[in-house]
Amino acid sequence: MALRAQGTVLAILIASAVVIDFPLKAKASAKAFSETKIKQLCSTATALSKAANVALKKEEKLTSQITAAQQAAMQALVAATTAATPQQDEMYSAAAVAAMQCAATALNNLQNFQAKALKAAANGGKIAGHISELVNLLAVMSKGGTTGTCIDGSGGNAPDGVNSAKQLGCPAAVLNPTADLDKLDDNEVKATGFAKYDGTSAAGSTATQKCHLLLTSGNSAGHLWQDNTPGPQELLLGLLSVTPHNSHASTAINLGTANTIAAGFKAISAATELEKMYDALVAAQKEDDGGCGVTPEHVLKTVISSGKAKELINLYGKILN
Repeated sequence: MALRAQGTVLAILIASAVVIDFPLKAKASAKAFSETKIKQLCSTATALSKAANVALKKEEKLTSQITAAQQAAMQALVAATTAATPQQDEMYSAAAVAAMQCAATALNNLQNFQAKALKAAANGGKIAGHISELVNLLAVMSKGGTTGTCIDGSGGNAPDGVNSAKQLGCPAAVLNPTADLDKLDDNEVKATGFAKYDGTSAAGSTATQKCHLLLTSGNSAGHLWQDNTPGPQELLLGLLSVTPHNSHASTAINLGTANTIAAGFKAISAATELEKMYDALVAAQKEDDGGCGVTPEHVLKTVISSGKAKELINLYGKILN
């Protein structure tokens, strides 16, 4: 009888242990993303989404150069028809021809620039969209979370009242570019790469076991990752890296190392997608848009002071002789 009682107690203890063990496994979780680093990603997305603004500003300037040069040529031709002396006629006519050359050069520059402008605008929107969608997913997943969250906000809880990427600093869903920037934000994009991406941790320091996203368990329907230790995985073309693992302590979230991928606003190797993206984004702001001027007065001053008109007069004289 005593043996039967002991057996019953043992069975109850084993059953209790099984019942207790399953919920603990079900609740197991891993590291969350730092709210500060999430906001940094959004800041980058907003800055890169404005590649179109830079392209528009350059196009606007080139178009102004064409218009100004054409107007300058017309003014010089009118002046030539009313010139008091043959020498004045000669100078005004030469200035008109030089201004026409300025217009032709600006038009050629604009045509060559359009492909770069479109590429910069398209890729700026693309990478901004990648970042925004990831952040938005984390935000809506974590909304109101305290026991669980994938964004480590104040006290290890989800950011208060946040349920969209825009609230964390990402750009609006629909972009409306304006011609208001000469270059991308220096705090985000510099001559050597993406300024803030130095490989540091992007994991939260408090919510270390609150996000199920990176926890693995082999080939399991209850987990997202089907490999226990897949190693670091690049996201956002390499601006972010995540390391899933079956142990929460071994999971990792890091910024990519992208602040030394370029020199003089040109990718050193252009071998990776991120390096190619960098080149596409900065191409518009690198374009030389000097030209002869954006007003007729400036164009005429340029062609006369630079000696272009005089060169044409000398050339014309040589042809006649």
